[in-house]
Amino acid sequence: MTPTDDLALRRDGDIAILTINRPAKRNAMTLAMWQRLPSLLAELGDARVLIVTGAGDHFCAGADIGEFGETRSTPAAADNYRQVVDAAESALSAVEIPVIAAIRGVCIGGGMEIALGCDLRYAAPDSRFGITAAKLGVVYGVGASRRLTSAVGAMWAKYVLLSGEIFDVPLAERMGLLTEVADDPYDAALQLARLMASRSPYTQRASKLAIDQYGQVETLEGPDLTELTEQAVTSDYYREQVARFNKRD
Repeated sequence: MTPTDDLALRRDGDIAILTINRPAKRNAMTLAMWQRLPSLLAELGDARVLIVTGAGDHFCAGADIGEFGETRSTPAAADNYRQVVDAAESALSAVEIPVIAAIRGVCIGGGMEIALGCDLRYAAPDSRFGITAAKLGVVYGVGASRRLTSAVGAMWAKYVLLSGEIFDVPLAERMGLLTEVADDPYDAALQLARLMASRSPYTQRASKLAIDQYGQVETLEGPDLTELTEQAVTSDYYREQVARFNKRD
């Protein structure tokens, strides 16, 4: 990672680490960064787990409002901006491997949207959260609203969006927003990532698919899950684990 990489992707063995790297701006996201995110995620290759974090003392302060005069100056420009952000967040939430956010400092607006696109969220005790669209007068996207509602429920989602208030870790825990609070959220995320990297990728992909896309149906059916089931039962991992289990008897 170099100082000019506003978004940087690196590998630590089976684990990919995506760093939002604008610490002087509290890692605020520019339009160019939102545009680049989907292509960067397409470079994950054979990574087993992805950790998303921010450089320095903060996760992400959201969109870079300083460029709004140029990037959102007309209704057409604002709509284009929304579509770019929606596409970036959708690309993150569609990543097939486990995705863990390691949060410290501010996680606000677009930063919280990025965190919501992750499967799990580890946060430092001093982290602060919020979606300030109601303060700014910005219409919040449907996809991001649904991810927020999925994470914290309808009542808390309405509180977050309708108040535009910044809130602390204790309230985030009450909402159910966080997986765990840790003094070093990156280290905690890395430990979990290493554990997850040792588990069956087929089970993980199928579980994410079932929860994210088939959560409202009673039977887990569909071509994607059928294919994953076939891949899982014919995999070396499955055969080795069954054999290991049977040796215990």
